Formats: sequence, C-alpha cells, structure tokens
Amino acid sequence: MELPAGVNRRYASLAGFVLAALWLWVAFDRPYRFPSHIPWNIYSNGPQASPTNDVFSSPFLDSPAIRDACANTAFNESITFICDDSPGDVAEVRNSILNCVRYAMAAGAHIVLPQIIMREDYDEENMGNRTTLDYMFATEHFVGSLNSVCPKMRIFMKAAEVMQDKKFYGPIRLPPESLEKDKVQWPSQTVTFSHDWNVAFKKWLSQYIDPLVVQPIVIGLGRTFLQYPVHMEGEDFANAFGKILNFHSEIRNLAATTLLKLSESFKLKFDLSHPILNDHYFGVHLSTTQVPKEASPALQANYLYPKQSKLFLDQAANSKLSLLYVSADDGADLVAFIQDARALNLTVTSKFDLLKGWDRESLMELTPDQRATIDYLVHSKASQFAGMGHSSFAWNIALNRHQYAHQQTGHLNGEQMLSDDLSQIYGTPKGRPAYPANMWP
Repeated sequence: MELPAGVNRRYASLAGFVLAALWLWVAFDRPYRFPSHIPWNIYSNGPQASPTNDVFSSPFLDSPAIRDACANTAFNESITFICDDSPGDVAEVRNSILNCVRYAMAAGAHIVLPQIIMREDYDEENMGNRTTLDYMFATEHFVGSLNSVCPKMRIFMKAAEVMQDKKFYGPIRLPPESLEKDKVQWPSQTVTFSHDWNVAFKKWLSQYIDPLVVQPIVIGLGRTFLQYPVHMEGEDFANAFGKILNFHSEIRNLAATTLLKLSESFKLKFDLSHPILNDHYFGVHLSTTQVPKEASPALQANYLYPKQSKLFLDQAANSKLSLLYVSADDGADLVAFIQDARALNLTVTSKFDLLKGWDRESLMELTPDQRATIDYLVHSKASQFAGMGHSSFAWNIALNRHQYAHQQTGHLNGEQMLSDDLSQIYGTPKGRPAYPANMWP
C-alpha cells in the first residue's frame, strides 16, 4: 500500500500496532473499570452541574462534647480499625460509618478511611463493587472534622499504609456487638457505653497479643447498622456526631440548585440558609418495598402504595401546603402520586422536574443512591415531612429534623412511630425502637 508523501513507514507500522492493541484492550474485559456514572470521577466525560450557592456546606465539626470524650480516651498507637465496607441506602451507609468511627474512638484506635459497597439491585455491572467514601460523602470534611474533634485519632487513607509493616498482626475479625454479652449489667449505670465497651474491648484483645511485644495490630470491625446507643453520651454529643459526615460537593450543589429551581418555578421566597423552610412545601418519601412474609395483614398494607398515598395526601391536606416535593423508591409510584394529588388540587414536583439542562444531565449520570442523597437534603429543609416506619431513609431525615422541632419531647409516644411539628413517620407506635435509639441524627 502506498503511504502519503512524508510519512515514515516505521512510524506508521508502530501506530497501527498501538491502535490494534487498544482495540483488543477495549474488546476484552479490562482489569480496571472506571465508574463513568459518577460525574465527579476524574475519568468521567459526563457534564458537571452548574455552580450555585453551597447552602449545604459546613465548616469542620467543632463539638466540645465530642472533643471531651476523645480527650478522655487513652489512644493506643499500635491499634487500627478497618471498617467493613458499608452497603445499603444512604441512611444505612451513613449510620454504619458513624458507628465504626464511634467504636474506634471508644477503643482508642486509629482508623482507615471507610469505603462503600455499591448496591447490586440496580446495576449488575458494578454489583458489590467497593468504592471510595466520596461516592456519597466529602472526604476532606470527614478527615478535617475528625482532626478537629479527635486529634489523637489518626486516619489512614488506605489499609496498605497500615499493613506495609511486615510485623503487623491481623486483621482480627471483631463483630462489635459480640462484646455486649451481659445485657443486664452492660452498660453500667455509672459510666458510659463507650467506657464499658473500651473495657470489654481490651479484655477481648488481650487473648491475641503479648503485652511485652509492641507491634501494629489491625482490627477488622464488622459492619454495624443499628447497634450503638447514640444517646448514651447526651444529646449534644448525639446531635453533633453525625456532622462528621457531609455529602459530596456535587450532591450538595445539585440539592441547592433543586431548591433554587423550586423557588423560581413556584414563586416562593425563602432563605436557603434556614434549616427549615416554613410554610412553603411538603416533603414526601414513598417507600413501597417488598412486603416481609412475617408481617401481619395490617402491617403489610404499610408497604403498599394505596396506604402510603392516602396517609401522605391526608397530611398534606391538613397541613394546608399545596406544593409537595416527592421522592420514591419506585418511579411508578411517583407517577401515580402525581395523578392522585392532582385530583385533590395539589401540585407535585421532584428533582426530575426541577433540574434542567446540564443539571439534569448531571443528575442522570448518578446512581439511584447518589440521586437519593439530593432528596435527603431537600427533604431536610421541608416545611413538613412524611415517611414510613420501615424506611431507614425516612427515619434518618425525621430524626435529623427533630433537632429543630418545637416539640422536643413526646414525639415517640404519639399515634405514629414519630410525630412532631415538623415530621411524621407512620407505623405502629414503638414498632421500630432501634431507629430512634441507634440512629445518629
């Protein structure tokens, strides 16, 4: 074949070889896959959301209650916790990570930056894949906040940093609840849960180590979702601890843009810096998950759309809020709810309606769990909010909002699972005691 004038045959052959190699690399399964559906990933070609005011940003956590608890704990320089990678929705992942940090703090241990397992129910290609903390949360905020309130705790970016020492021991597997065997006397009435767990941890660890030999010890801490009693150190500690985590800046940006578009579309005037936007919109989360086989017929109805839609539409009518911002686990429920609300002269909107152009393209690049974090933030500022008692997502939003409620007591003793002047969680009263007791606001 004749080559164009001035083209060196050797370089042309080399170029052909490179192109062939690239074709083979693409044609067959590569050893590494970059998740292009995450728009802030450096390998993504997806659009970026347009910048807006980051009303959901926050400075590094500054909590005297947490700082005092950390200062009063003796840290062991040789012990490092590796958290089990957290699966589940945003509320489950958030609480699991916070629990691991709290157990590490109680033990006086260092920690490896937690990671997240992508859920397998919607993405077969990435099912079970491990990804980094910034899949949902801002890593810089997490590290900076822990450095602020617990400077004695060292944070390793990767497990390899700990295990590079050839003399390290472990990882030793530890389900944290396994140290809670004596339910009658443990925790005691005179000291905190964290103190008693520290004592039990040291006793457990002594069977594995020689006190005369100093060596790095790695503890693989089992995943904990609803185990740690979050109110044992007082309300100031409980309300502040969750602020160690804040969502990724791209998520915060899309949530703020959603609220701005809500304001523009419906001619609402509100100050986004306020934690609750009173008298503007009603937040609803539909959670029609698979009905548990053991549930009674009465409870089974709570998992179905007809019961949920009636509860939420009745509350909307009583609240006198005609604008509803709705999220749903199932997109078909959202469509049905729009039609049912329209029949009652109520207006329904969602992030899919409000975000346009590049913002919408950025939204569609996200996984369902990442999109749900946008709803989490928008619901957090709603004038009223409603969800179901089997939804960890709804519980976490309501418990977070409760900090701003005028009704600070009796909210768990009403006709529903949770009821205050800002939120309703529907279901059998006291039917899910672990959520208010063991979920960080």
